Amino acid sequence: MENNKEKIKEYYQKNKERILKKSKEWKTKNKEKLNENFKKDCLKYPLHHKARSLAQKIKIPKGKLCEVCNKELAKERHHKDYEKPLEVILVCVSCHKVLDKLKMEKENVA
Repeated sequence: MENNKEKIKEYYQKNKERILKKSKEWKTKNKEKLNENFKKDCLKYPLHHKARSLAQKIKIPKGKLCEVCNKELAKERHHKDYEKPLEVILVCVSCHKVLDKLKMEKENVA
């Protein structure tokens, strides 16, 4: 698994410009669909969107390590409780995915 992560990072670094160009083209081509999905999501989860919007104002200091693994750089903000929009932990992308998955499993059990 760790070996795959390194290969993916290496591939991305070598092809970064091409990948970003393709991504931008896809977003432009599918802008209407993306906007429609975003609006549906906003209506379905208004509390989540309000919390995320407010949390964007919280700056992630340069060089800040993930508050979960203390290995990778923190690039995202994670809400433990959307009713407390300014209470976030600063996490790396991989830890954020794990935290969100655990949160979803917990909500499905309750």
